[in-house]
Amino acid sequence: MRSLKTRIQSFGGAFSGPLLISLLARVANRRPADFSFGTAQRLLVLKLDEIGDFIMSTAFLRELRRNAPRAEIVLVVKPAIFNLAETCPYVNRVLIFDWDASRHLFPVLGRQWRGLRLAMTRLRRRHFDVAFIPRWDADTYHATQLAVYAGARAIVAYSEKCTAIKRVVNRGYDRLVSCVIPPTADSGHETERSLAMIERCGGVVASSALEIWPTEDDRSFARANLAEGWVYVAMATGASKSIKCWPRERFGELAVWLTEKYRLKVVLLGLKADPALENVASFLGQTTLRQAAAMFARCVLYIGNDSGLKHIAAAVKTPVIEISPFRRGGAPNHPNSPVRFRARDVNQRVVQPPPGVGECAIEEVTLDAVKTAVEEMLGELSIPKKVAIS
Repeated sequence: MRSLKTRIQSFGGAFSGPLLISLLARVANRRPADFSFGTAQRLLVLKLDEIGDFIMSTAFLRELRRNAPRAEIVLVVKPAIFNLAETCPYVNRVLIFDWDASRHLFPVLGRQWRGLRLAMTRLRRRHFDVAFIPRWDADTYHATQLAVYAGARAIVAYSEKCTAIKRVVNRGYDRLVSCVIPPTADSGHETERSLAMIERCGGVVASSALEIWPTEDDRSFARANLAEGWVYVAMATGASKSIKCWPRERFGELAVWLTEKYRLKVVLLGLKADPALENVASFLGQTTLRQAAAMFARCVLYIGNDSGLKHIAAAVKTPVIEISPFRRGGAPNHPNSPVRFRARDVNQRVVQPPPGVGECAIEEVTLDAVKTAVEEMLGELSIPKKVAIS
């Protein structure tokens, strides 16, 4: 049975959410987004989602700066993303919004209070011309309300009608947005969807390449820990959800196979809580995200689940073997679909479970299937068996 606190939270969310949206809709500025990139002076980007989502939006940040070269651009991210965002050369300032109010008795109201406090102390005084929310899927982070609290003259966001989940979670959000980008039947990568916001507002997109910005200190860390003389393969055993995690013992067997057959050095990266492996160089919980990026850049291959680290590896152009939970032939716009979230602009293989019952079944991805993908990739990279090491 659910606890009393959980019941109170559910009731509070069900009651306060729609009521709050109705109140905000009455005060929100609904004037059309009639701005020009050439004359806009202050732009706000609210990117409050996860690691992979941020990496896939780096092209958006670059192209936004290209279209508004003289504007002040303020980027707001969650605390875990700050290490990636703080070195972004395309924004003037990076602010943190800790939206996690899960311990609050009424999380919805707690999150709203945090957003209102940030807006009043750091955002409203900047008088933003436009607030961008580059997220196609459901806004579970309350970025839309934060844009209203910030007092942006115009708000650009994707419609609440883009997905079935978004229609429920973000019901009424379109009433808060000045420029609502309508849903389309097309399936596509998340990077393209964020870039489409710029084109929708009259901008021009010159490149969709992703970026990441390690410092020289980050690269020095990687050089010190991944010495010359070995050929390294990176592994990541964790993910945001358990349904995305390939069994740990199979990762272990794969690491042994790579070591014995190819004499490759396996490097394990991720959070301290991620599944550990034996007989590998483990850095679980020992690196920042930028340090991990610098280490990926010194590896010939990334092997792991569908996670933020996969996108970081792709951003530094390290080839990717993704072990996906999503069955082959599934709906391309599903939240776990590789069509939306595959590694971008890099040599890759996506290993998926076969068609069957249920949408996700990562336990059905066999060790042999992953080995086959790895062998094909290593062949393309011209890394022979029994590679020589010093």
